[in-house]
Amino acid sequence: MGNVLQIDHDVYIDIDMIPESPGPYVNHSCNPNAGIIGDRILIALRQIIAGEEIFFDYSTTMDEDFWTMKCLCGTQDCRGTVTDFKYLPSETKQLYLKLGIVQKFIVNSINKD
Repeated sequence: MGNVLQIDHDVYIDIDMIPESPGPYVNHSCNPNAGIIGDRILIALRQIIAGEEIFFDYSTTMDEDFWTMKCLCGTQDCRGTVTDFKYLPSETKQLYLKLGIVQKFIVNSINKD
């Protein structure tokens, strides 16, 4: 598998297998300029200029408790480690929820608690 995206509990898609997927060209940042809505639609969170790298926060799609990644984004907001959404700082979670860029299965889990 190449670049995978979690779209539900224990459900992943290999975005490299989707025709014309931007997946191979999108990376993680703790200060993203894009986000994912509707399970797999990438949207801009602000104006993105030609040639600028596209980033989303991988944590907005993660709820698995077994995978982490060292973050090298280098932004002022860098958390150092990419982890599940539930481990994000409270203000970051609230912002992402307000923007609508958190996977629906994660939002549903939050609403159950």
